[in-house]
Amino acid sequence: MKNIISLFKHLSNINRAYEIVKKSSNEDFNIFSILRMETDEVNTHSRFIAELLNPKGSHFQGEVFLELFIKYFNCLKKTEDNSNFLGAPIELNSRKSIIEVEKYIAPKTKEEGGRLDIAISEGKENFICIENKIYAGEQENQMERYYNYAKKSAKQHHIFFLTLFGDKPNSISSEDCIIYNISYKKHIVEWLELCKKEVADNAIIRETINQYINLIKKLTYQTINKEMEKDIQDLILKNYSESSLIYKSFEKAIYSPINIIIENLSHKISSYLQNQNSKWHIFHTGTLNSLSDRGRIFIKPKFFNDNGSIAIEEFNPLTNAQHFGHRVFYGLYNKNANLQLPFSLSYPENKKGEWLNYEFCPIFQDVELKTDEDNFIELLTNETKMQELTEHLYESFIRYFEKYAEAYLNFLNGEQLDLVNFLNNPVKKLKNINLPEVYCLFEDIFKISNYKNVTKKWIYNNRCFVVDFSNGLACDLYIEKEEMFLDCFHRDDKEIKHLIPSNYEERPDTRYRFFLKGETLVQKFKDFEDNYINFIDNKMI
Repeated sequence: MKNIISLFKHLSNINRAYEIVKKSSNEDFNIFSILRMETDEVNTHSRFIAELLNPKGSHFQGEVFLELFIKYFNCLKKTEDNSNFLGAPIELNSRKSIIEVEKYIAPKTKEEGGRLDIAISEGKENFICIENKIYAGEQENQMERYYNYAKKSAKQHHIFFLTLFGDKPNSISSEDCIIYNISYKKHIVEWLELCKKEVADNAIIRETINQYINLIKKLTYQTINKEMEKDIQDLILKNYSESSLIYKSFEKAIYSPINIIIENLSHKISSYLQNQNSKWHIFHTGTLNSLSDRGRIFIKPKFFNDNGSIAIEEFNPLTNAQHFGHRVFYGLYNKNANLQLPFSLSYPENKKGEWLNYEFCPIFQDVELKTDEDNFIELLTNETKMQELTEHLYESFIRYFEKYAEAYLNFLNGEQLDLVNFLNNPVKKLKNINLPEVYCLFEDIFKISNYKNVTKKWIYNNRCFVVDFSNGLACDLYIEKEEMFLDCFHRDDKEIKHLIPSNYEERPDTRYRFFLKGETLVQKFKDFEDNYINFIDNKMI
């Protein structure tokens, strides 16, 4: 036992020494971490990288960062173990290039469509796509869809699959798809270091890039802690027997107090549901036993079998299988990917995979509930703190539950919110409207079966599409700035004014928009439908 205590003292001394080094280097001061933007793929990583690559970016460095990017990857093939890292060199003209974030390419199908995280294009000559993954998983056929788009878009194309550690994509079924997997850990950091050298005299840009490099190193475990790890490893080898005893008890020591919290929290939630005579009950409490466990409590409706639940999750500080970087969160869990929530429950910005309307647990006594951090683990050493934390989790979860439970249950039971009055009354300002739900109600009026040649219909984000590929006519129903519109256009740029009811606006991109204002949606749609059917049946164009 004395040897184990001595080992802990040595570890403590190492830790203190490196803490002093960290403070002197200001490594922990990172604006991205402070603003809790560390893992935001779009708003942090994609936008930052794209801004540097953009020749017209706010850095005012012109094409220098984009050219460094091109040069870096063109040279990389000569030094990597894989001598054919790039099938062909990137020949992009940086001055003529356009950089886009979240580029919409088409409605998502099995073979095409979606949104590209970062798109770099030079007309029809060259195209680069960077798909950015921090923790999110791949969508079905995602990389193959992007490859199909790139192949059609430009003579030369390069598709990069960017992850923290250079993982290979799984969403490819065809051997013809050429995807280059690259990493933040190596490739992005090395490119950024080159960028930093170019702006050595520009303190603001240099230090901003440096902050971002430090963030990447933190996410990929390359900070000063790596040096500390080496010293600890040496210490472990010199004290193998004692270290082995600690290792065998480590997981149990961490999981045991967390499981107490989960079980007590589950009991309190169950008592609440019973006392309220609720239509919900706890059907699963997942305690921690291995690295694959997340730690969770799932609540489900009592009286019918469905795919919807309300849950609290992410208690395991040791697992890599996490949704939000070990942050405790609440959410609506929806196994049915095609299930469309009513507009009162739909917040697209808070959607990730099967989780809808997720919210992170509020800060507890100045501690962000991120279970893999020291300040959270310290709570587990104090029984009073554990009880207070359990009460905090309980109260905040019940607030979340009461916010959504009734409307979500009604929806799951098939009691859709009544929008009939909405559809049959003059259109007003629209807030938090879920367009697919509106469109489903329209289907009784605007039936796809009415159109002999209509071959496609789909829903994507805030747009619904009805397309006649045979005759080239399409119409999009969508919401923009709290107002609903119907846009009509012909894919061959043919004149279709005669199809449009009164009160339309001619758009510069060959679209004809009519506003759904002051008239009922039903009547407006019917006005267009009559002309549309006539067009298709008689091939007026």
